[in-house]
Amino acid sequence: MTFSIGILKYPDFFCVPTQGPAPVLRLYIRRLILTTMSKLCYFLISAGMLLAVSCNNKGDKEVMGWAPVYASAEDITVQNESPLPPIENAGKIYIRGDYFYQVENGKGIHVIDVSNKEQPVQQAFIRVAGAQELSIRGNNLYVNSFNDLVVIDISDVQNSREVHRMKNTFHMFNSTTPPQSGYFECVDESRGTVVSWQQKMLVNPKCRY
Repeated sequence: MTFSIGILKYPDFFCVPTQGPAPVLRLYIRRLILTTMSKLCYFLISAGMLLAVSCNNKGDKEVMGWAPVYASAEDITVQNESPLPPIENAGKIYIRGDYFYQVENGKGIHVIDVSNKEQPVQQAFIRVAGAQELSIRGNNLYVNSFNDLVVIDISDVQNSREVHRMKNTFHMFNSTTPPQSGYFECVDESRGTVVSWQQKMLVNPKCRY
C-alpha cells in the first residue's frame, strides 16, 4: 500500500490508519510526515543547486553556462571555394537564366549550369558563412551571412566578390544572448562575430539573463 504527495510516493509504513487513534493524533502524525518530507525535498533541491554552482580552491565561482563562439573577419569573408564541395545540406534555390543557385545551409551557395538540363555542371561554390536566404537582381546576389545582409557581384560566378555588407540587418540568430536563460560569458566584439553558443563551465561569469 502506498500514498502520494505531489509526484512523490511513500511506502505504507508512512500511512496513517483511518481507524484506531483519535482524530487529533491522526492529524498530528500526518502533519509530522508532511513536514519531514518537505524538509527532505528542500535538502535535495539545495544539493542539486550546489552541484551546478561550486567554488574552486582560489575562491572563484564556477557555474555551468553558455559561452559565445566567435568567427574572425577572415572566417566570414565571401570567396569562391575550390575544389567544389558536394551538396550535403540543401536549402533554398533560385533559377536565373541558365544558372541554378542552391543554398548550402550555413555554408554558402552552389552555382550550377543547367543550360543542358540532362547534364547539369557545377560551376562554382560561393562560400558565405551562415547562409540561408538568397535573392538575385541584375548581377548582384543578395544573401544573409548570419544576421548580416551581403551583396555579391556574380557577373563572373567563378570570381564572385563581396561588394557590400550591412551589419545586423536580420534577426535570424541571437548573437547577444544564448538560447537559454542563465549565466553566460559577456560578448566581446573585439574577438570577432558571434556565430553560435556552447555550454561549458564558466569562472566568475558577469552576465546573466
